[in-house]
Amino acid sequence: MVHRFRLTARSVAILQQAATSPYDWQAPHLPEDPAFLREDGSTWLGTITHEHDVFLELSPQEKEALLEAMPNLHIRRDDHTILGIARLGPQNLSAEQVRAHEEQYLEPPAEVRMAQFADEPGYWLLRLDRYGNRLADTCHESLHAALDHARREFALTPADWQLAGGADRPSS
Repeated sequence: MVHRFRLTARSVAILQQAATSPYDWQAPHLPEDPAFLREDGSTWLGTITHEHDVFLELSPQEKEALLEAMPNLHIRRDDHTILGIARLGPQNLSAEQVRAHEEQYLEPPAEVRMAQFADEPGYWLLRLDRYGNRLADTCHESLHAALDHARREFALTPADWQLAGGADRPSS
């Protein structure tokens, strides 16, 4: 279930009284994963509280203004290498997965990308909607673990992956 509220001085005061950390926002005491959206509905600040993940999705102008206002702020680079892409169709999504996304007013994922980030270990599965917006991600210790997760979540086989950069096709 998604609740939407307008950000006002009063709502900020309520948020500040409810929790002292973004990671406090976990069920059953508080709603999970609060986010701040722009007028157009795009994410400005998002959270995945049970993973202790808080992130900003900034335009270049917003990032520049933030760094100018807070020059000592460290922002993780989003530099990553795409290892493979798997396009998803109806055969990859259960009715339960589609329903869960609809309940959150989200589109089901249209593709999964396997990636490695420059400054983080592991293999990442990035789930994207049909517009290329990231819906969710998971990190795995090994390529085998990431492929196994993709197989269990989306019924993807090694043959379903389009490989990037001439990489060898993984075996399950």
